[in-house]
Parts: sequence; C-alpha cells; structure tokens
Amino acid sequence: MYFEATDNAGHKFGPDSPEINLAIARLDSTLGLLFEKLKAINMLDSVNIILVSDHGMTSVSKDRVINIEELLPGYECKYLNSGPVMMIQPKKDEVEKVYNLLKENEHHFKVYKRKEMPAYYHFSDNYLIYDLIVVADLGWSALKTKDIKRMKRKPIKGNHGYDNHQTDMQGIFFAMGPAIKKHYSTGTLNCIDVYPLLCKIFNIIPNSNIDGKLDRIEFILNEN
Repeated sequence: MYFEATDNAGHKFGPDSPEINLAIARLDSTLGLLFEKLKAINMLDSVNIILVSDHGMTSVSKDRVINIEELLPGYECKYLNSGPVMMIQPKKDEVEKVYNLLKENEHHFKVYKRKEMPAYYHFSDNYLIYDLIVVADLGWSALKTKDIKRMKRKPIKGNHGYDNHQTDMQGIFFAMGPAIKKHYSTGTLNCIDVYPLLCKIFNIIPNSNIDGKLDRIEFILNEN
C-alpha cells in the first residue's frame, strides 16, 4: 500500500510544518487500525509488516533559486527537469563553453559533465542523459525562467531529489513480524535492498537484473 499524504503535505507546506505533523498522525492512525484488525483475527503476530519511505524531504524557498538560463545568455540549450537536478544539452560544439561558463558561476550548485558524475549517483552511462548535469545544493533549486515565475505564483516549501548522502534525503525503515528480529536496531539501509528482502521472505526468486543485494540487509531476518 502507498500513502501519499506526507509527500503532498511536505511539498506544499514543508517538512517542519504543522500540516506534515498532521499527515503523519493520520497515517499513524491508519497503521493503528491495521494492527487492530489483525489483532482481532489473531494474525498480528503472524504477518510481516514493513514500513518504508521512498525518500526524505527538505525545506525549499522561492528565495533560494538559481536561474540557469540567465547564466547562459546567447546559448540555445535544451533543459530537462528542474529543482534539485537539471540536465542541459547545449549544441555539440558549445558543450565545453557552456560547461566552463557554468563552472565560473558555480554558486549553490555543482555542474558535471555526464562522464564525470560521481559514481554513487549511478547517472552517467545511459545515452538519454544530457551532456551536462546541474546538481543544486540542499534546499536550493536550479530552474528555468518560466519555472521561477511559476514558483513565485505557487511556491512549494519542500522537495526531494538531492544528494542521498544528505540526512534530509534519508527515509525510514520499520519492520515487524515472524521473519524479522525483535527489538533490533540497525544503521543505514539501502532502499533498493528491500526488494530482494521481500523475495526472501516470500520465498520467491528475484529478478537477476537488479542493483539490490540481499546480503546487505538479510541480517535483520530471524535466523530461523
């Protein structure tokens, strides 16, 4: 089951708002109802329940924006995505010039050539990726002119998609049930490892073409 209430409230009102707290409280009540119904049919102790979030959230503001188009006067570029990450495709004979110009104005963002993206992003090999990638600092937004105008009219106060090493981008993982160790706390987990974990619990063979690894997460399982 997927619940979008916290994501919606986080974007609209920000991650530290009363509205996000209310959204969390409502989801907590929903989870409590699930526990109550399972308990009523004597299944609470025999069902594995895993609660995850797919990302974190950080505060953003219309005052913390970088107008990328304004930094590139006279250049005709294609732009894809905006906010935490933006891809830029200049004309092939202008890639180096655009890169150098962005590099000279690298304030509150970093610009990378596709092949120079840090390896932990896993974002350099696909042919659909543009030649240049702008990665905004946490809480800042890399935007085009029309995006800035739209944000002033209808601002968002929270966003995600930044560097996963930032604490604000990290999610949650709670698990309980007969397959899970009781009263056990662990350090950081990788969300892509949840899929092979579920396959192990359900005793099914996972797809072989995945990045998730069971051996990074199976230590949370009961030995039995």
